Amino acid sequence: MYSELIKNIPKEFLVLLINDISTAELERKGNASEIESFLKKRNFNYKFFSKEIKNSKYKILISTAEACSYKINTLSVTKYLYGKTIGNILEKTKISSFFIKLFGRPFTAQGSNAVPFTTWYPEKILGDFVIKFPLGMDLNLEHYPNNLWEKNFDLFLTHGKMEMDLILKKFKNTDCKIIGYPRYDKIEDRQKILNDLSKEFNFSNKKKKILWLPTHINFKKEELSNIFLWMDKISKLSNNYDVIIRPHPKSVNLNKSIIETLSKKSFFVDSIGSRKIGNLYEAADLILADYGGPVFSAVYMEKPLLLLNLNKDSRYLSAKLKTKSLDTFFRNQFMSIDADTPDNKIKEKLEIVQNTSYLEKILEFKKNFFGKTKDSLSTSELCNFLLNKLDK
Repeated sequence: MYSELIKNIPKEFLVLLINDISTAELERKGNASEIESFLKKRNFNYKFFSKEIKNSKYKILISTAEACSYKINTLSVTKYLYGKTIGNILEKTKISSFFIKLFGRPFTAQGSNAVPFTTWYPEKILGDFVIKFPLGMDLNLEHYPNNLWEKNFDLFLTHGKMEMDLILKKFKNTDCKIIGYPRYDKIEDRQKILNDLSKEFNFSNKKKKILWLPTHINFKKEELSNIFLWMDKISKLSNNYDVIIRPHPKSVNLNKSIIETLSKKSFFVDSIGSRKIGNLYEAADLILADYGGPVFSAVYMEKPLLLLNLNKDSRYLSAKLKTKSLDTFFRNQFMSIDADTPDNKIKEKLEIVQNTSYLEKILEFKKNFFGKTKDSLSTSELCNFLLNKLDK
């Protein structure tokens, strides 16, 4: 995510903070030690968040606002008790729906989903000038941007025009700059990438390449459901395509056996976390994705895209629809298939998404969604901006 930016900033001006805050998210367990090992090998100057927040202040701090930091106070406990009692009653009796129509708010304080803590953004404690770095485009339109960000960030970097418009609509006087997708800057030559991957996976030179990018489903009972739902269907495509699957790192971290399971199904499984994801996009002739960031990355990389739908009873899907997640909001812009789609129909749709007319639709969506390339700051321009800021 930050790699291109880090490469362009002289090491003497750079400190990488490792997030070692204790978290209930099992998929993040062990991340701090892995990141430390990675940075040590590359001789980067790094420190641990938990120690720095008590002792240091940086002139510029860049963060995705995903520290997953929470704190408990009197207000958070009061809201929790209200949500679990009165809010829960309002929710179950549907009175909250009436309040939404009348006041625009349900007054449930999250109801049955209430938690006793509040989200905490520690960035302003650590930095004088704090920059919000974009995490991905699968934004939650119901709440994006988070109201708390306005007072915690001085500058918002965005992937594209639509994201910038959402921020400026809510935060009238804030500063925004479009930076595109830096992780896809300076992609290697496609043929070289294919040659390197062929040595690793023993590809067929005659087959087109499909890149399958299942998202991470953070509902315990539905973990890997998107993979298991489609695994047998997609494995049949290996007769005509080389199918590379890159499971989400969080999914692999929680279910390491999935690598072996997929390898037995004729997939070429990429589990190398340090591999440039942009190289895989560049090598692919078409992309299979379900939800999340890969949908927009495929558009940004101007790749043929076919979406894989989850079953309608999925809680994960229900939650995305409820919060108007951007990857569901624009889903009707792209071609998609259900798990019960006959094999011959899947093959037909794979051909359709590779047609020139469909690719033109992808390009048009990219232009409207991300804006014009000339309006984006390049990585080098962003680095110059940061270095100039340090000199002031």
